[in-house]
Amino acid sequence: MPAFQGVSVKDNNASRITITASDGSNSVSSGSITNDATLTITFTANESVTGFAVGDVGTIGGSLSSFSGSGTTYTATFTPSSDRNTVIYVPASGYTDQWSNNNLASIPFYWTYDGTAPTYISGTYITADNSKVKIRLSEVVYDTDSGSGALEIGDFTLSISGGAATLGSNNPTSITKDTPTFSSTAIDNDLSGAFGVVIRDLDFDGDMDIIATGLDGNNVNWYENDGSENFTERTIDASLDGAIGLVVNDMDGDGDMDVFATAFSGDDVVWYENNGSQSFTKTVIDANLTTAYGLDVQDLDGDGDMDVIAAGRGINDVVWYANDGSESFTEYTIDDELDGAGNLVVSDLDGDGDMDVIATALDDNDVVWYANDGSESFTKSTIDDDLVNARQVVVRDMDDDGDLDVIATSSNSSGDDLVWYANDGSENFTANAIANDLASGAFDLQVQDLDGDNDQDVIVTAFNDNDVLWYANDGSENFTKNTIDNNFSGPAEVAIGDLDGDGDLDVVATARTGNDVMFYANSDSGYVLDISLSGTPNGSETLTISPTSNSIYDFAGNAAATSQSYSTVTLNFVGPPRFSAISLASNNSTVAVTFNAAVYSTNGASGSLEASDFSFAISGGTATLASSTPSSISASSNTYTLGISLSGTPDGTEFLFVYPVDDGIYNAAGAEATTSQSFNTVLLNDVSGPTMVITGENGGGTSVADGASTSDNPLTMTFTASEPTSDFAVGDITVSGGSLSSFSASSTTITQLGSDIDGEAGNDYSGHNVSMDSDGDRVAIGA
Repeated sequence: MPAFQGVSVKDNNASRITITASDGSNSVSSGSITNDATLTITFTANESVTGFAVGDVGTIGGSLSSFSGSGTTYTATFTPSSDRNTVIYVPASGYTDQWSNNNLASIPFYWTYDGTAPTYISGTYITADNSKVKIRLSEVVYDTDSGSGALEIGDFTLSISGGAATLGSNNPTSITKDTPTFSSTAIDNDLSGAFGVVIRDLDFDGDMDIIATGLDGNNVNWYENDGSENFTERTIDASLDGAIGLVVNDMDGDGDMDVFATAFSGDDVVWYENNGSQSFTKTVIDANLTTAYGLDVQDLDGDGDMDVIAAGRGINDVVWYANDGSESFTEYTIDDELDGAGNLVVSDLDGDGDMDVIATALDDNDVVWYANDGSESFTKSTIDDDLVNARQVVVRDMDDDGDLDVIATSSNSSGDDLVWYANDGSENFTANAIANDLASGAFDLQVQDLDGDNDQDVIVTAFNDNDVLWYANDGSENFTKNTIDNNFSGPAEVAIGDLDGDGDLDVVATARTGNDVMFYANSDSGYVLDISLSGTPNGSETLTISPTSNSIYDFAGNAAATSQSYSTVTLNFVGPPRFSAISLASNNSTVAVTFNAAVYSTNGASGSLEASDFSFAISGGTATLASSTPSSISASSNTYTLGISLSGTPDGTEFLFVYPVDDGIYNAAGAEATTSQSFNTVLLNDVSGPTMVITGENGGGTSVADGASTSDNPLTMTFTASEPTSDFAVGDITVSGGSLSSFSASSTTITQLGSDIDGEAGNDYSGHNVSMDSDGDRVAIGA
């Protein structure tokens, strides 16, 4: 009988750990944003390992505790250090399997911790007619704690205090997301042939940086953000011939972000390995992909490491480079007959658990997808065979029906410029044009919820039109075109991200012709709420707009508190504008009238008041008006100072009346100021000096005429002023041939100059208008 001896077979395959997480109840996927104070991290090895310890795990933005496990499964608790992005990674060669093979690096686990609830920010205001109020929030918000659902009227609660008006409803009657606005800042105006662009936290310091390629300058640059959107240019490569395609990802699993690029003129596909301090080592993955163009980095074969997928336009190839886990790459062809292979994206389009490839054919006018059978054997299907110069492609669930749709651009104006293809769930696609009116077609493309209304918007560049545009989705895939920049010279590619950390999505674009990298800061314009009122506001009502309890959430699930700053507005008086004060210059040259609200020369809340919008009248005294129209006008807030042209010298008994002219003055709500006003009358100041009459009497009370000669000694002299005077003293009198003594003054009397006032009737406003002249001896009372 033969004898058999057992042989031990050594396993030469390196082990690898997969990193997953949960919040204690539910799994948390890599790339998530949540408000969990801690995560339970599970490290699952593909075979039993030894020597795996907490020191073999790298973290950024937090720390591990309670590490335990053995064999193939280990767990730990991860605690974030603050609200920020974090990463947990297991680099290569930290532990071994039972055959002493060193481990391969793991795909890092990325997670953002957000423990801060959304708040109101400045910008709350109410329209002139009190029909709408606007509220702005600190970040994008939803009406569920799962980061979905547009806000509804019940998510806000209204209350009112003071005044005469009340609420017809304690909730808004309707709600609309307002259109955002953008302000531009140049990041670089000298990147020759600026082309590819990515927004990513390249140095993992908690703020977003910019990475860009210069096609004509052969540059790969990154712009370091200091956290206040001050950017410092850093060079990654200054000699990549025709640098064009650009991707950022962690290829080697060491917890820092690497950079990948294609060289259109040099035919290269390259990887820049980040050492963690943003010093990059260049590795050429392929030096012979003719006119290398489109690029993506994903785990295409599902083996736990990142692979590279690229397109060669000149050679009509779509290829992928399989990573063996140690960053040695083997090239495989997906398609070698895609005429003018352009841009591509990797995604599980058919939802079968493996990664497919979607690509454009610039010269064959095609949008195609390659279905992966799970073993990286690809079947080609055409989505569109007539999109002229099909250039860019994005995969997103555009219609929110649970399957992935495709969006693509045509960089030729002969047909549709921008199209989305609705997936019926079985990868049958229906084309829907978003735009067909661009003079040169659309170039690059991104799809994001730019306006924060919980649907997918489309952002594009139009190269020959010099436009950066976005198309607002109304939630039913009807799109409205909006301009971000219409004077950006030869825009190439566009990237979307919260670059300034204010909770909304910003835009960064490159201009190949202008050599620019431009940052467009999004100023989220907030929510417009319709208000139902009962009664007429008198302008003293305070309206409070509060989040309803547990109704408004950010993406992480933090609920807005019911008590907020910037939550109140004062209702506007909605009657016709009226004078609220009047004052006269001491020299009678101008009169100032103040309105109770802002006023305009048209009923459309526009137009500055002119002198001809007012008229004057005068009564009494000696002075008259040279013109019934003010000679000049100046404004300060709601106060208008009007020039007065007089004939003659006022003696202080003239009444000046100020009137709005008919159809001349309106408030913001379009109400016209009536010609009848309170606070419209002033008494002109007496600008002529007083006169004095001197008379004399003897001791018997007999008058002594001026110029008479008598034996009376002394005489009683009386000085009678033409009007009340002040500070008249004996020293003001010149005497020759005698002297004065026992000088005294008698009190003045109050004399009614005008007619009696009957101020008891309704709306007479008796006493609302009181004016005193500059001498203090005359008072005018209006009714």
